[in-house]
Amino acid sequence: MAALAAGELFCGPIEDEAVVRGDHERAKRYLVMDHYRLEAIKCLRGQAAWLVRTSWGQRGIRRVAEALLERGTLTGEDVRAICDDPRDTRAAD
Repeated sequence: MAALAAGELFCGPIEDEAVVRGDHERAKRYLVMDHYRLEAIKCLRGQAAWLVRTSWGQRGIRRVAEALLERGTLTGEDVRAICDDPRDTRAAD
């Protein structure tokens, strides 16, 4: 859910409505599979947007982006390891 917020933060507004709609639909399908209600999804979208704006979130996004550019693809485990970097001891703002 943070992908659009991160893209907008680092690259500017996303004007392609199909991209925005597609991202929201994928998030809904994924979260509904985990039995989240649609109201909770709206709340999570706001929380994801907030997290992306924190310095902690931005550092994680940069590290993930650098790793993607270097490796080409990442697993969920890779992303967790990058974001859980023990050298980054600062909490979210």
